Amino acid sequence: MLEQDIGQYLGIPSNADLNQLEEHWKKCHQANPHALTILTKLFLTMDELSKFEQRMKYSNDCRRLSQLLVTYRDSISILDSSSIDPLKPYKDLLIDLYLFDPNIKEKIIELLKYQYYLNEVQQLIDWTIPSFPISAGMLALKGIKQGPNYKAILHELREAWKKSHFRANENQLLDETLPTVLKNLTKIESSMISNQKTTVNPPAFALPKRRKHKESSSDSSKRTISTS
Repeated sequence: MLEQDIGQYLGIPSNADLNQLEEHWKKCHQANPHALTILTKLFLTMDELSKFEQRMKYSNDCRRLSQLLVTYRDSISILDSSSIDPLKPYKDLLIDLYLFDPNIKEKIIELLKYQYYLNEVQQLIDWTIPSFPISAGMLALKGIKQGPNYKAILHELREAWKKSHFRANENQLLDETLPTVLKNLTKIESSMISNQKTTVNPPAFALPKRRKHKESSSDSSKRTISTS
């Protein structure tokens, strides 16, 4: 199909390297990759991918996968085997994006397939996603209530938890990490602002906007009856 120049009508770049696509498929097909794990090899930039998405109109879940692959395929990799956990960058990314997509683990696994880390795929499949041990209630008991600094404090606690390889427990984070976070709050806020300018999630991972509830005619009639 692509050899017949039909790809341009699907939003696929006219200069797409089909030989590279075939080679990519040969390297990862044994891991049963998602179709988009193969197809995204055709797109060099997010702009090229966006044109394809506009033409194909596929699901939001597929958009998240394709955008994840294009965004992180060259910026994240397995750590050296001498490290405590070679998969740590992928686990950190999974934790960061879990809020936006409960099925993010499946997509991170596809990223490993895309990068030909086939031996590591099963390791991530077997990994149980840990739960962040700190809740709003716990912070409230420490006198931390939602306000201007709340997001920065929570962010630093999560970062400390990640750096501990997700081993830091409630007591360690609240009794040991939190006092340091509060002491350095001004520096932390400045650092967060700087990081927000350089770290941008793929568009499909933006949190959906809350929709205002539209009152149905039945709701309106019920209220009229109750007040009459």
